[in-house]
Amino acid sequence: MKTLKLARLPGIPMFEEYKLLLEKRWKEICPDVALSYVAWDGGWTCDNTDDFDIFVFDAQNVNYFKAKGALNPINKSELIEPDNYHKYMLDCIDDHSSTLPCVPMFSCGYFLFYYKDDKEVDEANTLKDLLAIFENQKGGVLLADLPVRWLTVIEYLQMLNQEKKGKLDTEIDMATYERFKRYFLSLRLCATKVWDIGTAACIFVKGEGRAYVGFSDTMLEIPPSMREKITFKLLPRSYSAPDVNPYMFADYVGINPLVIKKGLYAQAVKLVNLISSNEFMLEYLAGSIHHEPLLVIPARKTTLRTLASTSEIYARHEKIINSYNPTAFALGGDAKKFALEIEEKMYKDPDLVKILPCLLYKSPSPRDATLSRMPSSA
Repeated sequence: MKTLKLARLPGIPMFEEYKLLLEKRWKEICPDVALSYVAWDGGWTCDNTDDFDIFVFDAQNVNYFKAKGALNPINKSELIEPDNYHKYMLDCIDDHSSTLPCVPMFSCGYFLFYYKDDKEVDEANTLKDLLAIFENQKGGVLLADLPVRWLTVIEYLQMLNQEKKGKLDTEIDMATYERFKRYFLSLRLCATKVWDIGTAACIFVKGEGRAYVGFSDTMLEIPPSMREKITFKLLPRSYSAPDVNPYMFADYVGINPLVIKKGLYAQAVKLVNLISSNEFMLEYLAGSIHHEPLLVIPARKTTLRTLASTSEIYARHEKIINSYNPTAFALGGDAKKFALEIEEKMYKDPDLVKILPCLLYKSPSPRDATLSRMPSSA
């Protein structure tokens, strides 16, 4: 039996349940082709895609993979409802030709979570506002999980892009870098290992912080009875003015050109269509295979609209997307070298290394990453 190998990100929540559902639906569509899985980090530390037939990756690497020739263009006529994706996810990849280099899959925000009655935090719409409250913990404690090394770099780049209006310099902007350091030094990092997602939320629930920053699905750690007291918004990146087209993280699924030589291109397109379909995403995200919605943002507008009709949290996500006109954060095709130079600077920065133990490990393997809700391999 032929096999399609899928490289997936370590942060897919409830991966075992996701895999079981995918296998079930895939056998209905293509029973003569098996699926196998490998975990990787979306191209940050390992960008060799030769061993993968289909791979899920972060938006920041989409232009890099395009320039590298690692993505086989997919004709829009082969895709199910290619216009049904959120605009910010399409804008990142669509050059208005007859093809797409990859297909949107998930999205998530890096949010600031706080109590609804906390007016001061609610009105904090810039990085300067946040620092006025939380720097040196003078206005309370801002909790956060221990970030993955590449996420630390991306946070700096997002701040830089907001300040420079999308223009990346070839050298580190020291003013932005110092603000970035002030922000990180204002955090109380909670997790003891990389990818231990949700630790900050668990501590916040116990009343040990005024607010916390984290991805969308960290709200799974907050008991439903408490969620009505908590709200969230996109974490501000710009220092002195509200963000313009604030950044969202996005995941895409692409097809390796080598699949054509294996005679599995048609099957690969079918798998991409299944992974991104409204029906599959609803079944995965809406709680039919677990106890409650998973709170990651589906790429399709219709999927989010359906989820928002029965979930207040998904309704809040939909309102944020519709109100803020976000942007999927992507680097230029030649920006990876610059990003790695920033990473090296952080690695040598004695102030950051003191509070970010993950920076002590140069280029950690994604297979070393652990996530409490998900095994690292399949």
